[in-house]
Amino acid sequence: MVAEHTARIREIQPRGPYHLLGYSMGGLVAYDVAVGLQAAGEQVPLLALLDSFPGAWLRQGPAPSDRPALLRSLLSILGREVPEDETDPLTDSSFAELVRRVPDMPGSLADAELAALVDVTANNRRLLGEFAPTSYRGDLLFFTAEADPDAVPGRYGSWQPYVEGRIHNHDIPCTHGEMTRPTSLSRVGPVLDSHLRK
Repeated sequence: MVAEHTARIREIQPRGPYHLLGYSMGGLVAYDVAVGLQAAGEQVPLLALLDSFPGAWLRQGPAPSDRPALLRSLLSILGREVPEDETDPLTDSSFAELVRRVPDMPGSLADAELAALVDVTANNRRLLGEFAPTSYRGDLLFFTAEADPDAVPGRYGSWQPYVEGRIHNHDIPCTHGEMTRPTSLSRVGPVLDSHLRK
């Protein structure tokens, strides 16, 4: 995944400097792309991550093999109502019904597309668990979803062992799944703009 993203980026822009941003699992991809570009002698003056963490925090989420828990997690990420009764496990059918209650892009997906979305999420959870960061030379611009149920104050500090510079954290009043919604991005955008102008 990192190799594919790096190749595409370099196809569009063969030389740096590169400014990278990633959200959730995409943050880990952006991080590894940045490290690889630096190893190739390129400059990466901006690396920004949206609520993307390495290490132990991943164990808080559902195991890739626990499909009902993955369905619950995905409902939350998609901004859907998550049933309170955890004793009644979600099925693919009930998941699809809950997703389709909202007339947006995910709500318009066919059954096979929704199943593929769940499978990709499960695979991403597996890949997240295998991620082993190496050293990034530079500062890290970070945005924390401070209203997320899993939020822990200072959690962005889990990057410090791998980042040779400083971590500039900005708390955004949203959950993880809301991080790329317009209200959240209206707070992220000006901070990014400020850092890009430096």
